Amino acid sequence: MKKWFFLAIVPFILNACSHCNEVPSLYVQGRSLMEVDEQGALVKPKLNRPLYKFSLAKRGEYFDVPTGVPFELDVPTGIDMSIYSLTIEQKDTVTTGSTWYRVSLEESCTPFITIEESCELINWYNPYRIPEIRTVPTTKQIVLTPLLRDKSGDIVGYEIRLGNANSPCTPNSRQAPCCSPALDRLNRFGKALVLKFLPSNTKENPYDPTILIGGVME
Repeated sequence: MKKWFFLAIVPFILNACSHCNEVPSLYVQGRSLMEVDEQGALVKPKLNRPLYKFSLAKRGEYFDVPTGVPFELDVPTGIDMSIYSLTIEQKDTVTTGSTWYRVSLEESCTPFITIEESCELINWYNPYRIPEIRTVPTTKQIVLTPLLRDKSGDIVGYEIRLGNANSPCTPNSRQAPCCSPALDRLNRFGKALVLKFLPSNTKENPYDPTILIGGVME
């Protein structure tokens, strides 16, 4: 039997688990500069000049990018992130030694996602829906931690991990086995943080993709 563990659990997160129920809209459109960190989260780039340019416009589109490399993400038409999810999953390390991640646009009501290895991590950018998760082996614990935009407490998605439920990262050990940068960020934002959904919007007033970038460790 699968074991589930929710960090910072509150009633609205439980309601989000109702698979494919109607949820508020969250439209994203425009161009933004960002990068993927070592744990596969979208963060502010260290450089202001993109080395890559990518576009996501419809379900099934994806691109692969190495960590720590700034890129421009173009969402040319308004995409409702309540219907879709921006999903980031680690690819195999290539011969250069760099860690690469696949950034893909998936349906939020996808049948399921699979996590096969202990400590494997997937970042799921959709605050309103949590996917069905299948694990190999099935006895491992699934840990969900909110991905926060900033100290406002706005949840933009969830870090999904298979393994230890209590492993924050530290600035000097971000590569620690099973460490959770999302949990570290949650702790650093303070105990008084009030978690809430990123407010919904309309197609006529979309968010810039920058809204998906999480706060970085200070």
